[in-house]
Amino acid sequence: TTDKDNSTAPMRGIYSINAGYKVEAGCDYPFLPVGQPCPSEDLLKSSFSGFNMAMEASGASTSYTVRVEQSEFSDNLWNILIEEMDNVSINRNEIEVADAGYTLTGSNTGAGIVIYASTGYIVEENTLTTNFSNPVDFGIFISNSGEDDNRVYKNSINGYEYGNLATGVNHNTGYSKGLQFLCNNFEENGKAIYIGFTTQNDDGIRYNQGDFVSLYYPLYITSSAGNTFINNTMDI
Repeated sequence: TTDKDNSTAPMRGIYSINAGYKVEAGCDYPFLPVGQPCPSEDLLKSSFSGFNMAMEASGASTSYTVRVEQSEFSDNLWNILIEEMDNVSINRNEIEVADAGYTLTGSNTGAGIVIYASTGYIVEENTLTTNFSNPVDFGIFISNSGEDDNRVYKNSINGYEYGNLATGVNHNTGYSKGLQFLCNNFEENGKAIYIGFTTQNDDGIRYNQGDFVSLYYPLYITSSAGNTFINNTMDI
């Protein structure tokens, strides 16, 4: 037991450097045929609750990677932080930002998923909610993922000050490749999608969100990014 009001030591669920592992669900179903998914009612999910930082993984010096799938994160200030670690999978998790029993100051922020200086990530089909008492929290925060065609796909993000936030360089030189937000649902956020900037001019994400294919000049096919927006103060 830790006195959260007085302890200066961060409370973490998992903290790793240059390690590879999986955090995922087991299955309480006897004799499940090979290749058949576990029935949802029989999933034994990993769970993290009441942490300052539920999970933090960094790996600038390793080819190992991390998978976090079908797990539950509830009542954590920061839930999943990935730093300088490529090819991470964060998929089908339930994530809630909340106070976790801490006495907060005005400078405290909350975050669902944060990915910094990493590429090749899969962030798909997560459900992110918040019960954070401070005014600033983030659903999915991506920073400096470089020029690759990364995507944040089919997540449900509800109630945050910033639903999806991108800062730094998340595109190639011509902005034809880079980070995309695709098929996400944003509901009752302050700013659903927010692209941050600095005094430099190279911050941003891929220019075309969704498919943009040239058949032959000057004919192009385009398709929507597929995001939906419901009752946000500002959509983009």
